[in-house]
Amino acid sequence: MKRRVPMDFRMEWHVVDGSKGIVSVEIRGDYPPGSEGNEHGSAISNYVRTVVKDSHARAVLLDFRELRYRFGDVIGAAFVHPRRQVQGKTTFLPCAVAASGRTKKSLVSLLTDFGSIDSFVSLAFFDNREDALAHLQDAVNSQNLPLGGSIG
Repeated sequence: MKRRVPMDFRMEWHVVDGSKGIVSVEIRGDYPPGSEGNEHGSAISNYVRTVVKDSHARAVLLDFRELRYRFGDVIGAAFVHPRRQVQGKTTFLPCAVAASGRTKKSLVSLLTDFGSIDSFVSLAFFDNREDALAHLQDAVNSQNLPLGGSIG
């Protein structure tokens, strides 16, 4: 029997820097361990994919500061969805993760065990939103990705 994502598990997004095309995806709640968290991981991954597509983002801040995550593989797919097609090529968008403590340690471990995801995904971890946002603003300034439409 599939577990449903509980109502107290929250996913929200908003534009944090419209001039640079940066959106924030905030995930709050408990991510069950292992395969018990598969529905949660799929929900997060699908949500990130939809936000990136619908918002025309140029960079994504994944705010996991209020996510309690220990282990589980499916959440890893969320890190490959900040991407888009540019002139027929897949371009991975800059992505910063704001997380700390056990959640940060566990996510870093997952992505290291997942393989060298950083060889094709532009991903950086920070303990707070401010540093993550500053990183993304610098990343957007250094690339020439046009907005794919109006942001938001």
